[in-house]
Amino acid sequence: MLLTTTHQLRVVDRPHRRGYAYLAPDSTVELLAASDRRTASELLTDALLGAGGADVRQPHVTAANQWALDVGMAAGLSLRTRGYLCLAGMKPPSPYLHHGALL
Repeated sequence: MLLTTTHQLRVVDRPHRRGYAYLAPDSTVELLAASDRRTASELLTDALLGAGGADVRQPHVTAANQWALDVGMAAGLSLRTRGYLCLAGMKPPSPYLHHGALL
């Protein structure tokens, strides 16, 4: 419920393509889930375009999210590593960008 009151929700709802993203006021994607990489890329690109040249950070991108790395590099963002995501033998979620507090 908190995300719906403090973040902007972007939704893609098309036949065979669905996804959503919660954008913080600084256009950082706090949570993104999509049915496919193309939809996820569109949602992330939309968020980065909405930043209007602000200093953007996109946390919680893992190696399983190559689509997010591609979008970020195309937007001119630099890549840095910090922290890790432990999955305890589970397959990495993709296309998905998690919210750190919701793990």
